[in-house]
Amino acid sequence: MNPTLTPREPLPTQRASCATPHTHPERLIGLLLLIAAGGCAANPFSITVDALTVRMARRELATIKTTLLGNPVAKADPRFGPRNDTLDALDGGPDWVIYPDPKNPAGESFLVLELDPDGAVTGLSIWKRNRDGLPDVWKTKRLLKTCFTLTPAECEARASLGTPWRVFNSRATHCKAIFYNAGALIPGRGGRKAVILCFNEQDLCVEVRMAGIVAENTPQETTSPDTPNAPEN
Repeated sequence: MNPTLTPREPLPTQRASCATPHTHPERLIGLLLLIAAGGCAANPFSITVDALTVRMARRELATIKTTLLGNPVAKADPRFGPRNDTLDALDGGPDWVIYPDPKNPAGESFLVLELDPDGAVTGLSIWKRNRDGLPDVWKTKRLLKTCFTLTPAECEARASLGTPWRVFNSRATHCKAIFYNAGALIPGRGGRKAVILCFNEQDLCVEVRMAGIVAENTPQETTSPDTPNAPEN
């Protein structure tokens, strides 16, 4: 019997829903969510271009952190506009709040704020959709074909995803988002990448996305997964 995937009405700030994969397979979870075709790695100048992106993002974070670190997250709302999503942690880690990157109005990157239990900002990072370009796009398509309508445990076993890095509930899409380590740090090219699997109310995979950290000012234990496994599908 085929699983039933029940669509929901999108929220006002929701850009896409992960609950309607059959009719809109391109949609993504409010965040990170995190997709743009192309990217620097698809051209012969990828290292130079990406290194410049990293330097610019680090400068941007250095400016932002002076006014946000240690302050209530509500202070970020008037500065960065409507949130893309709020990710409530299901794994005991910090919650995340996601805004469009003010330096990237095209939507290719996102500002992610980490919060303590009182709602104060404890870390900041800038993520880029499909950070390494077409290889990331192709990998997400392969993983979606492998994992579609499977449970988290089945996805992890079939795609060799390893142990989850972070587990959230998305307020924008009402889906569970599980982040898996998608590769180790490459010098000069930002932080780690994550494969993001989105699960509906039946706990079945309906979306697969990939994003990478470009710059961060975040506690090491939060942004650097222990798991060495990376999906090879």
